[in-house]
Amino acid sequence: IREFDFAVRELQQLALTDELTQIANRRFFDQQLKTELQKLRRTHLPLSVAVADIDRFKAINDIHGHEAGDEILKEFAHLMVSQLRAGDIVGRMGGEEFGLVFPNTELAMASRVCERLLETVRACKISIGGIELQFTASVGVTQADLQNTRPEPLIARADQLMYEAKAGGRDCVVAGEFDPVTNKEPASTSLG
Repeated sequence: IREFDFAVRELQQLALTDELTQIANRRFFDQQLKTELQKLRRTHLPLSVAVADIDRFKAINDIHGHEAGDEILKEFAHLMVSQLRAGDIVGRMGGEEFGLVFPNTELAMASRVCERLLETVRACKISIGGIELQFTASVGVTQADLQNTRPEPLIARADQLMYEAKAGGRDCVVAGEFDPVTNKEPASTSLG
């Protein structure tokens, strides 16, 4: 029975974890985000969401190989986990894109945490096959509110802001809100 229980727990862990980075996979990340949005509806406490994407990742793979790309993905996941609070959530959304959820956190504070993350990424050096590599990332951050508590629009908005960060030169955080009353997006703010 003990071996069976261990096997079941191991299978559950595998079903919830991204194999390469050892953080939440997309399915588990989405579940966690839905849970936090339910809490928002009950408690009215702030909740911010971010999408982070490694800059020029295809070039890293093309020039240095997929092993280097895998090492950078693992290191980026490790750096995110090391910079976040215990209650924050990070998951791999796919490829080189990651999602972050900041419970009980307003947009300005989530933006500062993301900027601190990028500072840590800039300082990181990875040695692969005798070559030292550095990388950067772009981040988009938005905040949920009681009129906008569905996960899809939040992720889409954070993703849109992340693309604005890339278009604005990469290696920065772009934060913005969505105005559900007028259905217009106020101007976003670039940090860093």
